[in-house]
Amino acid sequence: MRVEKPVQKLEPASSGVKTPLDLKAIDFLIGQVLESRYRIDAEVGRGGMGVVYRGTDLTLSRPVAIKTILHKQSDDEALNRFIFEAKTLAQIENPRLVPVYAVGQDEGYHYIVMKFLEGETLASRLKRDGAQSPDFTRDIIQQVCEALHALHSKDLIHRDIKPANLMISPKGTITVMDLGIVKRVGEDNPSVSGIAIGTPRYMPPEAVDNKALDPRADLYSLGVIAYQMLVGETPFNGATPMAILYQQAHEQPARVREKTNQVPKNLDLAVDIALQKLPEKRFQSALEMAEAFQSNTEFIEPGQWRFKVLIFMTIAGILGLVMSKGDIFQWQRSLTSSNPRLSKVQATHNKTSLETSPDRSVPNKNELVETKSSRSNDKIRVNKTVEKTKQSTPQSNQKMKPNNTVKVWLKSQPRNAKIYLGKRYIGRTPYKLTKKKGETKVFTLKLKGFKNQRLVVKDGDAKAQLRSVFGGF
Repeated sequence: MRVEKPVQKLEPASSGVKTPLDLKAIDFLIGQVLESRYRIDAEVGRGGMGVVYRGTDLTLSRPVAIKTILHKQSDDEALNRFIFEAKTLAQIENPRLVPVYAVGQDEGYHYIVMKFLEGETLASRLKRDGAQSPDFTRDIIQQVCEALHALHSKDLIHRDIKPANLMISPKGTITVMDLGIVKRVGEDNPSVSGIAIGTPRYMPPEAVDNKALDPRADLYSLGVIAYQMLVGETPFNGATPMAILYQQAHEQPARVREKTNQVPKNLDLAVDIALQKLPEKRFQSALEMAEAFQSNTEFIEPGQWRFKVLIFMTIAGILGLVMSKGDIFQWQRSLTSSNPRLSKVQATHNKTSLETSPDRSVPNKNELVETKSSRSNDKIRVNKTVEKTKQSTPQSNQKMKPNNTVKVWLKSQPRNAKIYLGKRYIGRTPYKLTKKKGETKVFTLKLKGFKNQRLVVKDGDAKAQLRSVFGGF
């Protein structure tokens, strides 16, 4: 590899600290051509690991980003991290991570040639506009979760998730940048002079305490970003970096809805779960966190549903429904653990009836819950069902005669999606349904990791193609 059109040779710096001479020397890269192909045009940003330039791929006539680092023989740790970043990006292909075109070195220069990203960072947008809308926040968080899922699937932790490392394209798509301090799960936490690496305002408590990190550390940082997007400021804003680090490790932030009433309760709770001090109380995966940030995810606070259930049971008793011969209610009580992770509330009394064919009895599942908590501020994971078995009677047989019914299949891709009629759980796909001829029913399909999908059923089989919560799929 050779460098063409050198303006002036750049001598390696004598120390790891940038001096005015070092900064001036970096400017001499402008105008040079690497590998007879990549011309460096202008500086566009600086990070802890190096400098990023806008360049031109002279062969394909396209813009590129060129990230460089000045390497000294005594600074092996920084160089190793730089090379590891390049290899990581090259090995993981994901639309939310920056594609790598080339890696090389020459006369002390080490560089990565990547796709040039058009748009602005989330940091720039927040600085200009302040707090963002709940819908925009949901969208951004889900997209970042896609990138984190790709990294975490390879046992990699980003460790520096922050708005400055999230690029928003003109079309609204997110790209996660700067994998300069990415590490593998189980590796020692690199530090400089005993100080943990990362950005204090977005650093998880376990990093402050120099404990072992896992993918849930990135989810905490993303929770901080969600909080900042909704409130307009980060949860902790101490006067000094050390003050912020102390707050991260020891203090509880105010809830989002204590700062603004423009945020739905379920979104407020999702952010609160992401910001739990203990990793085991947070979302346990990027997929789980992405699902929590869907607009239709519902949560319940301790005691709220117990009250609703008691009211329903009282009314049902008055109407004589509870003691009906064919009704069997089986309660399943959830003893709440200390983990307030994602849960969808799929609970309601029977508002609609699904008619079944007279030749078989189909269990009719209503998801009712009774929750109990030893701590009033715990969030209850509610996903328990109440079984109600209907037995056929001569009257019900007359209601749906065989010649007035049709059997149809409800299918989805992927399979095994939960089927709901309103808020009433029906079963999982593929599912054979008996219904009245000419009747139209609208179902909702739900599957973890995928967006909820409406399915309109008439007199023929119906199939839905589920879409991932990640927009790139």
